[in-house]
Amino acid sequence: MTRILSAFLLCPLGVLAATVSGQVTGQGGQALPNARVWIEPGLGGALIESRAAADGTFKFDSLPAGLLGIFAYADGYAFNGASVNAGPADDIKDVRITLLSPGTVGGRIVDARGKPVAGARVTRPPRTWARA
Repeated sequence: MTRILSAFLLCPLGVLAATVSGQVTGQGGQALPNARVWIEPGLGGALIESRAAADGTFKFDSLPAGLLGIFAYADGYAFNGASVNAGPADDIKDVRITLLSPGTVGGRIVDARGKPVAGARVTRPPRTWARA
């Protein structure tokens, strides 16, 4: 037990961190340069943001082990993402996030009794992030 603890303490912290890399593309396979890419370490972790390179690639270093959510957005495309389960010192490559054309939402607005609501208006929430 003491040897394991000693080895852990002597090991550089960077060696125990995970790395995730991949590419953001459109549904036709074209790279989406400058797409915004976020990674969320665990469900309560703070978001880390980056931008895709000219070839659509992205990379995140020094990530904790566990479930990682990766999300991407580019103007003119719908938001999409992926998740990976990273172990300590994992180097996860080739995560592909494909952004599709935005869709439409349809439906019927009803009250608690299932009756149509006259004059109902549906709007999308405003963007909560600043454009760079």
